[in-house]
Amino acid sequence: MGLDKKVIKQLLKKEDPLILELGAHAGEDTREFIREFKNLKIYCFEPDPRCIKKFKRRIKDNRCVLVEAAISSADGTTWLNLSSGLPPGRVYNLFRKLGLGKCYAALAKDDWDYSSSIKPAVSGPKDYPWLDFKEKTEVKTVRLDSWTKGNNIQQVDFIWSDIQGAEKDMLEGAGDTLKICRYFYTEYGELSSYCGALTREETINILWEHGYELVPAHSSEQKIGNLLFRNRKLT
Repeated sequence: MGLDKKVIKQLLKKEDPLILELGAHAGEDTREFIREFKNLKIYCFEPDPRCIKKFKRRIKDNRCVLVEAAISSADGTTWLNLSSGLPPGRVYNLFRKLGLGKCYAALAKDDWDYSSSIKPAVSGPKDYPWLDFKEKTEVKTVRLDSWTKGNNIQQVDFIWSDIQGAEKDMLEGAGDTLKICRYFYTEYGELSSYCGALTREETINILWEHGYELVPAHSSEQKIGNLLFRNRKLT
């Protein structure tokens, strides 16, 4: 996702924010947050066991807490559709032209683990025809309101959401948390990949009802992208 962490720092105007990172993958963005904010506290949510393993190798910092769960509209368990596939590139295209696409897949060190989702997923979607969802695994789910209440969280400075089409589920379980959050950043528009994903307009309308307004300068206008919102009462 594209929002520069320096921009977030300028918006928050503090060195010790409390940040919720929903969909932390292997800690790429986590590491940037840790570098940018000296005294932050960041809670990172990630359900994919492949990513959790990488995250634990990469991030060893007491300012960061990893929660091994998917954000959803209910506490419990669900099936996580595991993403796989090889995005196009010069090497891949060469192997494919030679009829060796499967050999390339077998030789690749890492399969694509960036797009796993709790939502019904579509292999070979229109926007990403190379993307597959061949396997699934059972994972824990947490409702954001349950988690913030259970951990006595009184204020959240920033929510960074990258949860692959499950945005509606997350928002349905986050009404109280959104009331105490200053800024919210999320993806939208993954309609061809995930059943039930929100459009740009739907996302804006839902967040407006929760008291948020769009920050156009840091929001996408294409059919797929990211949106930044500010809480009208807290910013």
